[in-house]
Amino acid sequence: MQIERVDHRLGPPGEGYRDPEQGGALLHQLAKGQPDAHIVRLGWSVQERPIDALVIGQPPEAGAPALRVLATHHGDEWSSFEVALALAEALVQGSDPRAERVRAEATTWVVPYVNPDGVVAGSRHNANFVDLNRNYDYQWSADEALSGDRPFSEPETRAVRALGQHVRPMSSLSLHSGARNLGWVWN
Repeated sequence: MQIERVDHRLGPPGEGYRDPEQGGALLHQLAKGQPDAHIVRLGWSVQERPIDALVIGQPPEAGAPALRVLATHHGDEWSSFEVALALAEALVQGSDPRAERVRAEATTWVVPYVNPDGVVAGSRHNANFVDLNRNYDYQWSADEALSGDRPFSEPETRAVRALGQHVRPMSSLSLHSGARNLGWVWN
């Protein structure tokens, strides 16, 4: 099957949006001095940008229920990473009783930039022109547009797989967005 390689790049995130460097700095700032928040490096993108998670609440080894939030599988879905960053801020800095309860009873993994190269380029795809959302092994098909050479051929999806093998989340949310909506699986 011949697939046309058309990439409609938006360019880097516009004013008011935090690129992976700025968002990463925010994650580190949120973790600094917090006994129940820390950074875990999950891996590196094709262009060697870090893929980090902010872990909030109970330590992973405590056996508390794990929650996982992934954003920006598609680099041109900017509001998805902003929602993930806002969640991280609310959980770390918030005094809302619900945030306090989540911190006390669960381990939350927030990964705002699954595809940092795509964010910087303003591209749906990663730097290898693969749609990361189609690069996992569940119902993977070479006939699917831009799915990669094989399941988990990309370092970004391998980083998410490693997280899933290390932490079996009780609940997982994959944020996506478009021009007119913010979407999640089965919305």
